[in-house]
Amino acid sequence: MWGGMKHLLFFLVLSFGLSLPAKSSMKISTQLTAPIIDLFVVNGEKSSQDSIHAKHVVMLTNSSSCSGTIISESAILTAAHCENSFGTIHFGMGNVTKPVQYKAVHADYDKQDKLSPDIAIIFFEGGLPEGFEPMPLATEMDIVSKAEEVFVAGFGQDIAKRIGQLKHFKSLVLEDSFVDQGLLIIDNDEQGHACFGDSGGTSYIVEGDEAVLVGVNSNIGPKFQDVLCKTEFMISAYVPYHIDWIEAQLQNYERVTSGNQ
Repeated sequence: MWGGMKHLLFFLVLSFGLSLPAKSSMKISTQLTAPIIDLFVVNGEKSSQDSIHAKHVVMLTNSSSCSGTIISESAILTAAHCENSFGTIHFGMGNVTKPVQYKAVHADYDKQDKLSPDIAIIFFEGGLPEGFEPMPLATEMDIVSKAEEVFVAGFGQDIAKRIGQLKHFKSLVLEDSFVDQGLLIIDNDEQGHACFGDSGGTSYIVEGDEAVLVGVNSNIGPKFQDVLCKTEFMISAYVPYHIDWIEAQLQNYERVTSGNQ
């Protein structure tokens, strides 16, 4: 299924090169050859304890750092390419940490193929710390559309390469043509942009007074305007597309842990 996905990037960036506003000075040839890179929020807003996403987003550290989203009392949804960060879970902006006990990485993920399903779940024991709770997962009923407002959050580095500050920015769905292939394309050059360390973090919409998880921050397109990590778009793994896989991993973990009791 995913063997031909690596060719999708050529159609994706070609489409953007033909249809993006004139503000982009990037040439199509550059888009086709430039590498995709990992994520952190640059020029976004610092989140507070009262931010709608703060009780849902965590930082992951080991030999590297990433972000993730709480999806159950014992599970964090993150990116498969963040596997080197699957050591310690740091909850929100507090000092509560828990070790990773178990991981489930999508079987079709290929680190050489940036458009393969970049999604994983890590599990921990002992329940959630006080003040934290799972973020609801978007389903087909919540399918996003082009130009819909979306938010991106994570614990990536700042320009001084410091980690540990939760930040976020408001953006728009730039293209919805690839949701049926598991990809959500988000504008990455307006009120903030994503880059190193926020991989695995949270792309969400707001329904009423609730944040709903629609994407797992995966990677971004090639840089332009010589601005740190400023790109035309970022790519998130689209949660509704992967909902069956996510639910299967949660059920499998429940079976494994109940069998050990």
